[in-house]
Amino acid sequence: MTQTTQFQAFRGARTVAILIGLAIASPLIASCGPPIAAIEMALEDRTGEQIAADAELKAGLIADVNNRMTTKLAALLTFDVYEGNVMITGEVESRDDRIKVAEVVNSHPDSKTVYNELQVVDPDAESNLVDDVVIKQKFFGKLATTAGVTQSNWRYQSVNGTLYLFGRALSQAEMNKVVAIARDTEKVRRVVNHAFVRAK
Repeated sequence: MTQTTQFQAFRGARTVAILIGLAIASPLIASCGPPIAAIEMALEDRTGEQIAADAELKAGLIADVNNRMTTKLAALLTFDVYEGNVMITGEVESRDDRIKVAEVVNSHPDSKTVYNELQVVDPDAESNLVDDVVIKQKFFGKLATTAGVTQSNWRYQSVNGTLYLFGRALSQAEMNKVVAIARDTEKVRRVVNHAFVRAK
């Protein structure tokens, strides 16, 4: 198997951990599922053309990493795309992998600004995936129920207790509110904000 036992078998049974995390957070998911999704579609501030372009770019980036690196590595990464800007989060086992993933993403002709937030981790380190799933669900619940926040314009990922924010705020007041919510979310150790402010 090697390559540090395929990055320790997908960082210690990643799929099982995700299922456990989702089971823990399931009451929240159930309580704000379909209605929230419908509201998000109605309030999305990107144009339909931009939404399609971002989806195409994301698919292209995943394919590029699959083809130029490994499928197993790509499965451990998340690519968030907003108006052509890209935030990469997840775990890699070496600095070289971190650099190479960024090079692949930057080489795509449609990538604009790329935020490389990949964490280099010890393959033997204990996974914090369950906590990260819970953090995301709690943060989602707060955003979805907070006045003055357009939740559909935000993207967010949690990796080992660091909550990464991405997307767009419609005002500085909204930006401040979302950052404060992130910092106040249980189990969050650090907040990294790559969102921008632009009014409608």
